[in-house]
This record gives sequence, C-alpha cells and structure tokens, in this order.
Amino acid sequence: MVHKTLKYIVSLILVLLISTATWAQDIHFSQFYAAPMVLNPAETGNFDADWRFSNIYRNQWRSIDVPYQTISVGFDRQFFLFTERFSGGIDIVYDHSVDAALTVNKIYISLAYHKKIKENNFHFGIQGGPVLKAYNIDNLTFPSQWDRNSGSFNSSLPNNVANNNDNLAYADINAGVIWSRNFGRIKPHIGYSAYHINYPKESFLETENKLPLRNVAHISALVNINETIFVRPHILYMGHKKATDLILGTNLGMNLPTNPLSIQKAFVGGYFRNDFNFNADATYFVVGLGFKHLEFGLSYDVNISTLKSATSGRGAFEVSVIYKSASTILNKLTVPCNRY
Repeated sequence: MVHKTLKYIVSLILVLLISTATWAQDIHFSQFYAAPMVLNPAETGNFDADWRFSNIYRNQWRSIDVPYQTISVGFDRQFFLFTERFSGGIDIVYDHSVDAALTVNKIYISLAYHKKIKENNFHFGIQGGPVLKAYNIDNLTFPSQWDRNSGSFNSSLPNNVANNNDNLAYADINAGVIWSRNFGRIKPHIGYSAYHINYPKESFLETENKLPLRNVAHISALVNINETIFVRPHILYMGHKKATDLILGTNLGMNLPTNPLSIQKAFVGGYFRNDFNFNADATYFVVGLGFKHLEFGLSYDVNISTLKSATSGRGAFEVSVIYKSASTILNKLTVPCNRY
C-alpha cells in the first residue's frame, strides 16, 4: 500500500516536471520572433539572405537557487529545385529546470516551401526530430526520506521508488503555414503552427500518456511611419490543452544615419503576457540594435502574477543574436533585347 501511494506521488511529481519543462521549452521565449524555427516551422528560410544563424538564451527566476535555463540554436538556408524555392534548417533546444533535476534536449530538422502568388507570399513548413528527456532522482526528495531526528529530508535514506525510468525518448513532428504581403508602408505577417501532430507518447512511467496538440497563432506587421521611424506590433497566442498564453506588444524603431559603429537601426519595445482569460503573468521590455548582417536583442521580464511574492518580482533575462549572410538571390530579372 505504501509503495502504491509513493508511486502516485512520484507520478504527480513527474507530470508537474514534464508540464513545466514542456511549457518553458516549447514556447516560453519572450523574444519569440528571434527564435524563428521554434515559433513556426514555416519560418525556416523566411528571410532575404542565403543563410541565417539564430541563437537565443533565457535565464528565468534567478531568485531561486538554480534558475531555469533554455537555449535555442538554429541554422537555416535557401536552396532551389528548378525554379521553386525551398529552405532547410536545423534547430537544437536545450532546457534544464527544477534544480537541474529535469533536462530536455530537442533536435529538429526543418523543411519549408515558399511560393509567391501574385502579391501574396505563402510559406509552408514541417519539422521533426528526436526529443530526449531525463531527470536526476538524486536531486529529488520523497516522503520516505523525511528524517524525523533532523526535521528535514535526508537524501541518503532510501526513496522506496521502483519501476521508474530516469530517461525517455520520442519522435516529435510539427508543421506550420505563413502568409505575408507588401502593401507599401505596411507589411503584415500572419502564421499558424501545430506542434506534436503525431501525439507522441511521453511518460517516465508505464502509462499511455500522449502529448496533446499545441496550437500557435502569431500576427505581426512592419509599419514604416516614414523613412526613419518604424513600428513592429506583435500578437502571439498559444494553447496547449487547458494551458494558454497570450502576448501583446510592439517594438518602436529608428533607422539610423551613417555612424562610426555601423549601426543601421535601434529599437525598444514593451510587451504584456497573460493567459487567454487575461490573468496577468508578466510584463517585459526589449532593446535591440541592428547592423548590416547582425541583429542583437535584450529583454527582461518582470513578474506581476501571484508568484511575484516568491520570485521577488524578478522574471527572466533573455539575449538573442541573429546573423544573416549576404543574399545572392535575384529579386529582379532583366531580359536583354535588341535595340531598334
């Protein structure tokens, strides 16, 4: 009876660990637009250059002993089959959380197809790859390890946990689509992506727990107020079973004149994160600089939810870097003809 009770306790702990890691790992970047292949597989190759390198690092809840850390590193490039434009890429995501008790590694291979029909740009993408999860049971404590003599948990005592695996692996498949168009001063960008479309089995125990579908919708636009000032509003919605996330905000930027540092643009932004029922979670601020091929972003989250008493209002620090090569893709075609 005791072992059965402990098994249910362990199951609950592991489910909470998986849920926390999945939410943070899959989508929980404040600068979500700076992790393109994490946001939407159709973003693979959706840029004006031959290739792109993207990197984003998130450090969350530094008020606890070991903060949550999430890293995404991606590389994608263009290629053509006859006259059709395709793109391929790889994105690697690493996350550790809960005092490093749970680690998650994801390696996704992405493929996208890009098609322009009249003035409309359509992008279709799919990605898939292995997901590896593991936890260190030595970093966890269980009821049987409560030491009544010291009044605290003692990890040297037996945990009485049996029939559990400390790692798992499964294949994950995601897909997405994007529409965009150039209306002159306004360039809208609308996308939808679905994650875990193969409903992979995910459990450290001998159960048939399947990862539910995660839906992501994102809307943004580049609005050029004039030749110098621009704004880029963003809306992001994510739904994973009963969990939802809604982000609203905008970046305000300025195209800079020639300067010794070769900085071409600078921007600042403010965002608000809550769930779909408008329960406040955090507000955060973004600053960034853009060079000819390089863009750098920095953001900081301020926790405004009921959790702020435990985190002292501190949320997450995030830094992003995107490098794009020069483009050799011809946007205009000149056909020679005889003169008369």
